[in-house]
Amino acid sequence: QDADKSYNTPAGEKLTARTDPDYAGFAHYLGEYDLMCTGWTAPRTVTFSQAARNLYRITGMAPNLTIYATYDTAKDRFEIKTQKLENTGGAFLSVWAAPNGTNLSWGTGFGMYSKLDETYTTGKRYKLVDNGIWGTFIAGSYILWKPGGGEYKSFGDSRFTSPVFTKK
Repeated sequence: QDADKSYNTPAGEKLTARTDPDYAGFAHYLGEYDLMCTGWTAPRTVTFSQAARNLYRITGMAPNLTIYATYDTAKDRFEIKTQKLENTGGAFLSVWAAPNGTNLSWGTGFGMYSKLDETYTTGKRYKLVDNGIWGTFIAGSYILWKPGGGEYKSFGDSRFTSPVFTKK
């Protein structure tokens, strides 16, 4: 892209653009995936697009739902953490202990990261694994939750149990 161009400062000094050293790792997660969750009858197409440096915008999990994931440069993986949802009046993408429990939390930093499923040999499939921040609880799923209001169902779907992303 712009890495082969050069630019001059107002003082006439030549500046040469460089490629972000993290971009190649970040870029291989961009694109479309089949997302399958426990209880669904068919996968959904979700899209990972670039929102900012090392930040993905994920769409397609449910109609009009947008969530974000970060790229972990040190471990070459993406991570989806709890987050306040846009235009919901305070609902969160919360971690949920399902299918092995019922606890949930929207606490900062809780989430899951991608782990390559090495048993899948026809492409790239990523299971999500608890990031270890939630203490004694183990995140296995996500649920949309509004503190004081309960399960948030305005996007249609609100439960994403044991999500698995398969690259298209």
